[in-house]
Amino acid sequence: MNRNSVLRSAFVTRSVLASGVLLAFSGVRAADAQGLVTGSANTDGFSIVGTLQASANGRGKGDFTVIVHRDSVDGTTVAAVCQYKRFTDVVISGNVATFRSVGSCYTLTSSGARVPFTSDNKFGIVDKGEPGAGTDSIDVNLASGGGITVPGSLLVDGNFIVRP
Repeated sequence: MNRNSVLRSAFVTRSVLASGVLLAFSGVRAADAQGLVTGSANTDGFSIVGTLQASANGRGKGDFTVIVHRDSVDGTTVAAVCQYKRFTDVVISGNVATFRSVGSCYTLTSSGARVPFTSDNKFGIVDKGEPGAGTDSIDVNLASGGGITVPGSLLVDGNFIVRP
């Protein structure tokens, strides 16, 4: 296994464990909540896990983590992780959830350096039922400035639940 793969694997594992949302979803049960999106998934080179419950005035409470673990050449970013905890512009309607958040992020380079940054993102999640893989989709775009993006795509595995 090459050095980038080892760094990326350790980084992704620590990031997911540190996020504290790995399918526990802050104790919110989908059946009990109003205006809820919850789940975890992988797309090509990206992992997403989180839960968000809508609250008053277009805001929401929850925790989302996005991990970027695409292949890279030596001397560049090996992986990146962003954690989102404050949400605005929350709209959960039917099977679609959209929201905005600024993530506290960092990258891991092939030299082992951690570089902090922020990423202002607009999320779009579509729940097309069971199973989520191959039917649900996610799209994460920049709302302003620089940062990470997740190209709109169907889930490779995982599932999101969206409940108005």
